[in-house]
Amino acid sequence: MKPEETKTHKTIIVANRLPVSISRRKEGLKIQQSPGGLAAGLRSLQEKRDVIFIGWPGYWPSGREERAEIESTLINRYLSYPVFIEPSEVNQYYYGFANRTLWPLFHYFSTFSDYSQTEWAAYKRVNRKFLQKIHSLAGPEDTVWVHDYHLMLLPFLIRKSLPRSAVGFFLHIPFPS
Repeated sequence: MKPEETKTHKTIIVANRLPVSISRRKEGLKIQQSPGGLAAGLRSLQEKRDVIFIGWPGYWPSGREERAEIESTLINRYLSYPVFIEPSEVNQYYYGFANRTLWPLFHYFSTFSDYSQTEWAAYKRVNRKFLQKIHSLAGPEDTVWVHDYHLMLLPFLIRKSLPRSAVGFFLHIPFPS
């Protein structure tokens, strides 16, 4: 499922969440573009460049058919490539390490920071899942732009495995002195 090769290099925007929201309704899945945040600010890039998004769709499919429907819709309608994170990983990686350890530390609330070896392991595992998705889509000279503290390991992993790619990282929270 690689995007078509073009003479220009792709920009791959990687964030914890894709710029979509998904919900299950009586009549089936509802997939729509998210109205704000990072996605809204970067949508204009897609009109001018070869830009794709990689991220978690915020939803766990009920089976293979639903997963295939989500992937197809996201790729074809939104140029978004999902990284499916299991609910237990979301709890450990996102709600756990990212938000109970990193977020308080970076906001100078060290007394509220909580560390768990299990959550750290999940954080590393999920960052590697994102790397696998990048590998399935990125060419050696594409630009990969990683966003936020949820994926702080990812730029290092990309640099090791795609040394010719341009790698950017944008942190959306304060960096402690």
